[in-house]
Amino acid sequence: ATLATGRTGVRPGVVTACAGMLSARITPLVHEHGSLGCSGDLAPLAAIALALTGEGQVRDARGDLRPAAEALAEAGLAPVELAEKEGLALINGTDGMLGMLVLALADLDGLLALADVAAAMSVEAQMGTDAVFAADLQALRPHPGQAASAANLVALLAGSAIMASHRGPECTRVQDAYSLRCSPQVAGAARDTVAHARTVARRELAAAIDNPVVTPDGRVESNGNFHGAPVAYVLDFLAIAVADVAGISERRTDRFL
Repeated sequence: ATLATGRTGVRPGVVTACAGMLSARITPLVHEHGSLGCSGDLAPLAAIALALTGEGQVRDARGDLRPAAEALAEAGLAPVELAEKEGLALINGTDGMLGMLVLALADLDGLLALADVAAAMSVEAQMGTDAVFAADLQALRPHPGQAASAANLVALLAGSAIMASHRGPECTRVQDAYSLRCSPQVAGAARDTVAHARTVARRELAAAIDNPVVTPDGRVESNGNFHGAPVAYVLDFLAIAVADVAGISERRTDRFL
């Protein structure tokens, strides 16, 4: 995406070569350790650029690990011979951490839906009440993620005989444990964190992350846009939120035991 902005000074053939690798499902081998997400994702992106030039190792469409040159040849792709500026342009972005962020967001969409299902099952099996999830009570604290999570719980618990048993005057239960009662607050805050992270990801996907850049009027200008802070912050923020969602789920499991 960055290369396709036309601001990085690479030839169109470099971009089409990247697209060709993607279309052929050739995945460069990028090691988990040894990365640095500050002055661009230098190490991971260098591993990707290496594969583009026909060096290093990749996984092919079958998932087999093999030399890059061999996989490119099988797919009918020619290795890129880099010209001026192109080596720097291929390694000097935040594409590595951005890719991890986008993948995490995709995973979290499913995980947070599952968190609401697990919470609803816990409320029912532990003979809790869904009264606290009512829309008017949630509206007193107007966080959109909280409202969405509470609405999920209400829908999941609809028609439950156990929920119905708490609605009559004979029920003496005062209030459920935090791990049940506060489920929408925790999962909802995580949902809002995901929404914020998705906004950052969209901005980064629309950005030209390179240094120096070539401006529309032909100037070559230095800048600091390669710094990973915007993406790194939301990744750390997501890690906090996910740990808390897992923590409250573990507490519900403990109450079962």
